[in-house]
Parts: sequence; structure tokens; C-alpha cells
Amino acid sequence: MDIQNAANLKKRVEQLCTDERFAHNKWYFKYHLEFVEKLVHELCEFHPEAKKEVVESLIWFHDLEKILKDQDISPETIMAEVGFGKGEIDELNRLNKVEGSHREVDLSTQEIEVQILSSAVGAAHLLGPFYAIYWYENPQKTIEELMSGNREKLKRDWERKMVLPEVKKAFLERKNVTTEQNMVLPDKFII
Repeated sequence: MDIQNAANLKKRVEQLCTDERFAHNKWYFKYHLEFVEKLVHELCEFHPEAKKEVVESLIWFHDLEKILKDQDISPETIMAEVGFGKGEIDELNRLNKVEGSHREVDLSTQEIEVQILSSAVGAAHLLGPFYAIYWYENPQKTIEELMSGNREKLKRDWERKMVLPEVKKAFLERKNVTTEQNMVLPDKFII
């Protein structure tokens, strides 16, 4: 896998993310995917055994189907356009499906590239305006429904997606604050 193809894919995904047909076009690239990228780069330093070009490609590939949902083009077509071969596309599809099966599969037993991507995606949800944007994009929901949805997502991310211990250690305080913001409160605040 060529790191240049990952760079080409990043540019293409940035274009696709700003397309008005994509529901999250105002924020997704800047406030989610770029956070995932930063975290992946840091995690690759912890795990030099990881194939960096694979994880770098997965950053931009992992949500491509969601980004293209309302467009008449497949993720595989985009991948081929930016230079990936069929075997590389098949491998990225396989790894992406494993990462996406976090509700059924223990990702801590999977390839390090999957563990890095999944942990970075889960952690990225705790950075920037991710949870606030959920409120912004769902004004039809009650505050209780929004908080309940946030609690469920946070629990799933923490228990199923964030599988690398260094990520959990680094993000524990953020997790606790987000938990409290969604009404899981301690009995006492001062003592």
C-alpha cells in the first residue's frame, strides 16, 4: 500500500465531506476526521509494528460509505480513482468491516491497525464539539433523549471501540466529564 494513495484519498474525502449532499458537511472533516488522523499518528508512535500506510488509509476510508450515502458513487470507485488497487481495496474493506463489527467482536483481539483506528475514532468523539453537534443536528429530540443517546454512544465507544489501554488512560478524565454532562452525576460534588 502506498502512503501517497492515502494522501490522495484524504484530499478526495475532504472534497466529498464539504458536498451539501452529505448531512454533516459543515463539520465532519475538520471536527472528526482530522481528530482521528491526529490520534492515529500518535498511536502509531506507540505501536511501531503497525503498518502506517494501512492505518492512514483507513482513516479516510472508514466513513466513506456514510459520506457517499446520498451520492451515486461507491467507496471502491473513489479508492480506485485515487490509485488503490483491487487487492488493497479488498484489504481495506475487510479491515473496515472488522472495525465496524465492534458490537459483536472484541476488537482488542484484532490486528493492531484495527485497534488503532477504532480507538482513535472512539476517542475523537470526546474531542471538540462532537457531542454538542449531535444536539445541534437533532433539535427535534428532547433534552432527555439527547442525553440518553450520548450516554449510549459514550458507553459503546468506551467499552467496545477504545481498546488500547493508553487511549483509555489518556481519555479517562474527558470520559468522566462527558458522562457528567449527560446526567450521570456523583452523589456529592464538593467532598
